[in-house]
Amino acid sequence: MSKGIDPIIAAVLLIAATMSIAGILAYWASNFVRTALPDQNSTETSCQFADFQIYQCNYNSTTQTISLVLYNYRTVPLDGITATIFDVNNLPAWQNISFTGTLQPSVFAPFSITGIPSNFTKVVITTSMCPVISHAAPDTSVPCPRS
Repeated sequence: MSKGIDPIIAAVLLIAATMSIAGILAYWASNFVRTALPDQNSTETSCQFADFQIYQCNYNSTTQTISLVLYNYRTVPLDGITATIFDVNNLPAWQNISFTGTLQPSVFAPFSITGIPSNFTKVVITTSMCPVISHAAPDTSVPCPRS
């Protein structure tokens, strides 16, 4: 007479132990992935459908005013539009010049910046809503035609 457990019971116990370990690992892995990976950023998602262009840029030396026309050619309204203006040393001399209002989709919107001497070299427009979107005035050799 041999002592021990029946082979069928041993097989059932091995399967139960394997399934328990698999369940514990699955629970741990799902928690690990949930906490280790960042949530999808809603800003990144909305920025996929956001962009604009500087349609027109002019500079009036008499009034020291830069006049811009921006065009939102995508589907997301853009808030937090700011300008940075660079001096002759290509350093940001005037930063975070905020424009009021929202740049609506499929709309040309005029903006102006006053008090800028004629020795600037570049105008860069960004939006805080989508910081990866940044555009310089159309012609970098002459950032805005002067009048």
